[in-house]
Amino acid sequence: MAILNQVNSENLLIDAVVQHFSKHSSLKIYREVAFLSKRIDVVLVNCRTDEIYAIETKISSWRRVIDQAKLNLLGADKVYVALPDTKKHTVSHYQRRLEKYGIGFLGIAMFGKKSIVREVIRPFPSRYKSPSREQELRSSIEKGLYLGYIK
Repeated sequence: MAILNQVNSENLLIDAVVQHFSKHSSLKIYREVAFLSKRIDVVLVNCRTDEIYAIETKISSWRRVIDQAKLNLLGADKVYVALPDTKKHTVSHYQRRLEKYGIGFLGIAMFGKKSIVREVIRPFPSRYKSPSREQELRSSIEKGLYLGYIK
């Protein structure tokens, strides 16, 4: 997918992710949720299933975003990384590592003020989630920046 305008801000990526998920099933969407001495960029709570989805975004820095996402597996049901969808070879280079941990990948293309978010790799339910870390995350979710109940 070609990029017409280079994504130059992590906030633009976060906004694109929020906009994408606001079109889907009943979700509560939060930003900047504290977890394990860092912040998760976007957290979704499915109001029907009570599942927690954690999404980390980065402009580049694959290794760093994957390392952050791996920590989120301790508390969330499913985890994504979201990066600009610019380099197909890079996705394939990290695909094994993402799939090894069950982390999904969202590719984001920006076209002016419009964005397209596509699920390139689907996440698996976390095998690393612990009840205590899940409770810690659920407690932090209510303190995060709540963006509303989206139908």
